[in-house]
Amino acid sequence: MKGILKINNFKNIDIIKKINYKNNVKLNRNNIQYILDFVLLWNLFELKYLKECTKKNKIEEFIEKNEAKIIGIYSNEINNIFIYFKDRYNKNDDKFNNLNIKDKKEDIKNNLVTWDNKLFTVIYIISRFRNNLFHWSKRIEFIDLQKENFEKINNFLCELIFIENNKS
Repeated sequence: MKGILKINNFKNIDIIKKINYKNNVKLNRNNIQYILDFVLLWNLFELKYLKECTKKNKIEEFIEKNEAKIIGIYSNEINNIFIYFKDRYNKNDDKFNNLNIKDKKEDIKNNLVTWDNKLFTVIYIISRFRNNLFHWSKRIEFIDLQKENFEKINNFLCELIFIENNKS
């Protein structure tokens, strides 16, 4: 029957090759592995700590419940990623605006200057990366340029997800 697609037709499709062809881009599977890693790590983090809901209040609840333990174990990691975001967004308003922050925009911007609420600021910015990625605000032809961002985020999320396996 013409026009009916059988599921088994998808078995051997090279998705990256098809995306490249259809979008006139040159993605390479090795250069975007960090995105797959992020998707998996964020999914675990959201499921485990945010109860499958990436909302500001869920992030605040997670921090309220875990902040002392997280800061006790990961103060260096928090500082490192906070400084990375601080340098990235204080130097470039366009990059900050591309986070597409709807609420708490001024609070987040101020936190990056004053160093207040570091943990919330870091997790909230990471949630914006998630939102921009899943809602495709990240343009596909430039997605491979996000490698450093996602590598830093992935390292931080990996530590955070397995926090109860670590002792303070």
